[in-house]
Amino acid sequence: LIQDEMYFTETGKLVIVDRFLVLPVDATAPKFLQDKSSLFKLGRSVIDRSVEKHAVIDFSFRDLKDPIDALRVTPVTGDAHQARPIFRPPSQDRVPEAVTFGNNDAANQGTRKLIVAKNRKGEEEAYEFEIKALIRTETEDKKSDDDVKMQQLASKLASKYDGEVVRLCNNSIHTANNLVPVLRNLVANHFLTIQWIDLSNNKLTTVPDLSSLPLKTLYLHANSISDWQQIEEHVCVLPQLTSVTCHGNPIATKDKDYKQQLLMRIQRAKALLKGAAPIKLVDFVAVSACDTHVATMFSHFTLGGTVALAVKNAGSTTPRSPRKEVHRKSLSAPHL
Repeated sequence: LIQDEMYFTETGKLVIVDRFLVLPVDATAPKFLQDKSSLFKLGRSVIDRSVEKHAVIDFSFRDLKDPIDALRVTPVTGDAHQARPIFRPPSQDRVPEAVTFGNNDAANQGTRKLIVAKNRKGEEEAYEFEIKALIRTETEDKKSDDDVKMQQLASKLASKYDGEVVRLCNNSIHTANNLVPVLRNLVANHFLTIQWIDLSNNKLTTVPDLSSLPLKTLYLHANSISDWQQIEEHVCVLPQLTSVTCHGNPIATKDKDYKQQLLMRIQRAKALLKGAAPIKLVDFVAVSACDTHVATMFSHFTLGGTVALAVKNAGSTTPRSPRKEVHRKSLSAPHL
């Protein structure tokens, strides 16, 4: 008999296969027979975790100039969201309609409302509200052209999409400041599900604000980002981020210490965030303990380690003791 032991990762990928010969003595052992019978009994109920894949909404190679264009075109791949029916309570349990009062007063007519509702104890109570406080002015309701355009395009969508990964790579996007509003109209429950955004191979010079999304992976390589402040303000502050790519940008090509700079800024920002996940991958390469230590030392010397040492020496009033000179006598053979 030959026995195979296979080990899988959490994502269902096979990593180790150990095959060895089972001796006749072991083949008749009670433990081996018990494991063999239990394996055959569970054969039909084994869960294949390899089928658990991230739902991808792919807009790559669609010649997008702006994230709003994603509302115009159909993604290469994407699962339509199927809304579940909403349970509505019976009509007798609904809160009574609002009652308007003050009709006898022409000045206050229609400016107040009395709403009858139940409190936590189930008792009915009356609440009075000022309608004027709930009415917005015309300037407050005025929306930008992008907001109006997004609403018009979103109204034409057949349905939203379900997805954890959004790919916008290999397009011609110059700015993505309105990416999150677009995702709000495009992806169902975007603030809970989107964990991976790919913005690589575009023409971005700035990084959009993605702090409202539970991002774990962000691809920004092959763009035109030349300011480290964009990385510090919009990338390093993401608490759940574990994988990021920034190579192929001017910040990487013009800085010889690019990797140390990136790790230093990420570590410094995550140290200030409570419960932040550690960074694991940078530019598709695993971050080792050595990389972490080098970035820490680089941060120490870059942020004032040598400067603090120079100031300490300059401010010291204690005279240094003169260096002792050591005279060595030459040893030579005596003259005969």
